[in-house]
Amino acid sequence: IRQLLAAKTPAARYLAHCGVMLTTSGGIRQSVMTKKLQASHPDIANWLHEERDRAEMLQAKLAGISTLAASRALLILADAVIGQYQRLKALRGLLDYDDLIARARGLLTRSEDAAWVLYKLDGGIDHILVDEAQDTSRAQWDIVQYLAEDMLAGQSARTAQARATFAVGDEKQSIFSFQGADPAMFAEMRDFFERRARDAGRAWQRVPLERSYRSAPEILAAVDMVFSAPRVAAALSADGVPPRHEAVRPVCGRVEIWPTVEPDEDDKPDPWTVPLDYVGPGDPKMKLARTIAIEIDSWLQTGRRIESLGRPIRPGDIMILVRRRNAFVDAVVRELKQRAVPVAGVDRMRLTDQIVVQDLIALARFVLLPEDDLSLAALIKSPIIGLGEDDLFSIAHDRKTSLWRSLQNRASGDQRFEQARQWLSRWLAMADQMPPHTFFANVLAEDGLRRRIIRRLGPESEDPIAEFLNAALEFEHDHLATMEGFLAWLVRAEGEIKRDMDHGRDEVRVMTVHGAKGLEAKVVILPDTCQTPGEGSGVRLLDLKIPGSDDIGELALPVWPRRGAADLIDALNERREERRADTQAEYLRLLYVAMTRARDWLIVTGYETTRKRPDDCWYSLVWQGLEDRLVKEMSPEGAVRWRFDHPKVPGATTDDQPTGPKVESSVSELPNWALEPLEGAPAVKERIAPSRALPYG
Repeated sequence: IRQLLAAKTPAARYLAHCGVMLTTSGGIRQSVMTKKLQASHPDIANWLHEERDRAEMLQAKLAGISTLAASRALLILADAVIGQYQRLKALRGLLDYDDLIARARGLLTRSEDAAWVLYKLDGGIDHILVDEAQDTSRAQWDIVQYLAEDMLAGQSARTAQARATFAVGDEKQSIFSFQGADPAMFAEMRDFFERRARDAGRAWQRVPLERSYRSAPEILAAVDMVFSAPRVAAALSADGVPPRHEAVRPVCGRVEIWPTVEPDEDDKPDPWTVPLDYVGPGDPKMKLARTIAIEIDSWLQTGRRIESLGRPIRPGDIMILVRRRNAFVDAVVRELKQRAVPVAGVDRMRLTDQIVVQDLIALARFVLLPEDDLSLAALIKSPIIGLGEDDLFSIAHDRKTSLWRSLQNRASGDQRFEQARQWLSRWLAMADQMPPHTFFANVLAEDGLRRRIIRRLGPESEDPIAEFLNAALEFEHDHLATMEGFLAWLVRAEGEIKRDMDHGRDEVRVMTVHGAKGLEAKVVILPDTCQTPGEGSGVRLLDLKIPGSDDIGELALPVWPRRGAADLIDALNERREERRADTQAEYLRLLYVAMTRARDWLIVTGYETTRKRPDDCWYSLVWQGLEDRLVKEMSPEGAVRWRFDHPKVPGATTDDQPTGPKVESSVSELPNWALEPLEGAPAVKERIAPSRALPYG
């Protein structure tokens, strides 16, 4: 306080004021005086409380100023980037996906010819079908509204013909908010179209989709119980009514909860000797991946049967669904491949992030420039050459020339160095004569190199190698086949390899819940269930709603709150809480999608962290919903399991058994003329076109 009273400049007074009123973390002190001093000096206590309130107001103003400055700088930068992006698209005559939506919407709303466009469209559209309506954005719904306007007006250019608007979707499965999907729009548009149809005297039907042709009764009953709590059901739909499912398949399914895997307390790697992203064998992700791989391998080896199918489990019956791609995904693929379990690999892969691809890129850089010491050093330590740290040190230490020249000089005294020199010399000669794909295919094929790489990096390296060769082939198809061009194209693209997991091959599938949308599997394992979505790192923008002009309506202004600003500014705090609620609601809808991918057998497990498991994570929610009906059992492998006890469906059968008497077809045999080849078919009249110099044939 003396420093505050003695301060001469505004800056000094501010710093002294902060020292009294703020905590070291920048928050407002709850108490600035002890109770004893407050009782003996009430006048000073009142003054300090007033100063504390003034400090809180000042902090909010400063947070607003810093947020304004940061948001302004970000918007200036974004405007420059977006402007350049728009100019490049215009220069190349391209439109992106958002452009297609915005241009179509503008054509139907703000263009001078909107009325004429709508009139022409009304004359050619009989029916509007909106599929996956729960994932439709607000801008897309606007287009549907304008297209259906005349249909719902009670009269149109073709009033005599039957016309309809049909939308099918499930708001419980709206999980693509990052693409602009707004689940609230589903209910809003449903009510809008129903109101307009009834006002126009047209028929309207709501058809609830409660019958499931996929999942067994036990799985659907488990889903209903997990989402029966009001706070959980509120995330699924606008009306907050808990779901109710009816199973069509009268079969016996199974729902199991496995114990979570906890981290080993003594598994703390030395930070001085291991990489920062090191994941040891005692990490719960690694332990759970090992457990799942051992269990699946045991099913396949012992012929474990799916009760509803009446046959042993096959690899293609199994799908492992995760919420996000992390170390667990790579670990479970690796563990499965080590046990020779057929696995399709991950559903998405960033090629340049794979270690084996980075080694092949180092080889490409070396053959382009042998004096590139860093690339050669990485190549020497890689499985491609196979030398170690000490070998690299002996080659590199105290050299007077390039690393490549040093290796050549030392090759005569060491057989391993001589072998490395021969390989590298041969590859240098090959690179001058072969296109990229041929070069790498030959390099990987000679001297068992591919086997050495897989032996060193594991079976999971096979997929990146195959995708790398595919990328080289793709590059040669569209570009001049040079090594330098291929390397620049590959590194610059940084594209993801997306695989089609609905391929029908007999392999275990490991994929995200988002990627599994629309797919199913007889056995579904959910291992990523013990963490909730957090704020994450990096820049997080908040959209503040501000009024716009009459033709535009409400606008969303992106704001970049500085540290602590959302705690001090009410508008930002309200928007942050809304976003947290939206994120949690989508997190619960993601659980619904994950559980309903299972056809016959659903398994829920998870891996813990050093923190307490949240009460609103997937694992806790499933346990809370099914707790009263869980029966503790021992698996055939001797592990503890909890099985969801659900009454058997009367007359339940396996899928490969008939469910009733065979129904004879009422269709008679085809007439003879339907089996005979067509005779005297009229010849197709050839049309004359200026670009066709010669007739067909």
